[in-house]
Amino acid sequence: MLPDIQLLPLLTGILSSAKIAQLTDILYCFMCAQYGITVRGLSRYSTYSLRSWFRFLKQTYPWVQIRAILFKHYIYQPGGGYLISIDEVVEGKSRNKTYGIGRFWSGVQKRPVMGICIFVLSLIDISSRRSYTLAAEQVVFSEADKARIARQKQKVQEGKKRTASGNRLASGRKAGTKNKPEAEPDNASFRAFMCLLKVVMATLNSIIPNMIIPYMVADGKYASKHYITAIRQATLHLITRLPVNAALRLPYTPASGARKTRRKYAQKVDLHDLDQNWLKETRTEGDCRIQIYELSCYNPKIYAQLLRVVIVKTDNIKTKKAKFALFACTHPNLDWQTLLDYYSLRFQIEFDFRDAKQFFGLSDFKNYCPQNVTNFINLCFLATLVARIFQQLHRQKHNNPYYSIADLKTLFHARFIVKNAIKLLQKSPESIFLHNFADQFLPPNRIHAA
Repeated sequence: MLPDIQLLPLLTGILSSAKIAQLTDILYCFMCAQYGITVRGLSRYSTYSLRSWFRFLKQTYPWVQIRAILFKHYIYQPGGGYLISIDEVVEGKSRNKTYGIGRFWSGVQKRPVMGICIFVLSLIDISSRRSYTLAAEQVVFSEADKARIARQKQKVQEGKKRTASGNRLASGRKAGTKNKPEAEPDNASFRAFMCLLKVVMATLNSIIPNMIIPYMVADGKYASKHYITAIRQATLHLITRLPVNAALRLPYTPASGARKTRRKYAQKVDLHDLDQNWLKETRTEGDCRIQIYELSCYNPKIYAQLLRVVIVKTDNIKTKKAKFALFACTHPNLDWQTLLDYYSLRFQIEFDFRDAKQFFGLSDFKNYCPQNVTNFINLCFLATLVARIFQQLHRQKHNNPYYSIADLKTLFHARFIVKNAIKLLQKSPESIFLHNFADQFLPPNRIHAA
């Protein structure tokens, strides 16, 4: 059972009562299990058989809607500030049977790995600075994607052979070639992004219609033309990071009395010669002097309108070397303090990935059929969301701001052991297991026991 969280009155219109009871039991097993978070390992804590678990995973469920309802009931505060964060998580898998397995770039290992890739969208509460996973979509290569990648590899190999033989290809494009509008990318990652964004925005508009989400925060991968176009169509503004060599152009301002012109861009922004009128803050940390500049400029390659750009310049006093970090927002009037603060919240989604891998089986599961993989991935992130809710409740209940998910799982595991000890008396544990006593019980082997 899951104390403090009742799924039956919340999900009655979405799932049958039998499915809700089984889902409650599954989430309880996720909380109890400490090692080997697989279907077989979780079933050892369940009142359902292993075959019932596999039958549950064979069905289709509205996971986004389920998580949105839980978010609305336990976390959402009317009038609060929220952001949307997106990112991809890669988890290595062995052999070749797992659905969607392929070679994906791992940011942790800094190399391509054989595994699965999951596109995740989460909501970030600005006041509590916590992330709550709302949707997950697996990135799967289609046959067209595989053929395109194979052609790209073959083209690279042919180019290497010609270079080695001295017959290099002519640089540039052929004479007479005209510009063509850039087509929307047809790759697995962009398809997963578009699918996820449409489903999430439609679900939030139906379940929490009064919720205002003005910004989406994402890393530099999504600072591209087609991603920004899709985000703006969803009435969101993107806060992201730009590469240091981004082509920033100042807006053209005609001189007084000059004739009208269609000119839009002025000179490029030189990072080593920034106008002091843009300087907003200067501070020193150790051997580094940090200067923050704010300006409005264009980046024609990714967005046709003005961007609000914040440049963080770090000068090393000893080595005399300078480093730059560029942050941008499609909202032209966002102030630099808010922009930097919101972008710093982007990293909260990485903690969702960590918890899903470390505590809820995202790195352990052994399912390989398409529907089983989809359902188990969504169960992992649903368990992460429920654990966040439990963690918040226990922090308030025990007045302990350091109450962790590891402590939470230790508590549930201890209660499971106590119930099994009671069963040795051949009596129903529900008849003698006092929930009031259990709520006050705290196992001594918690990490943050104070």
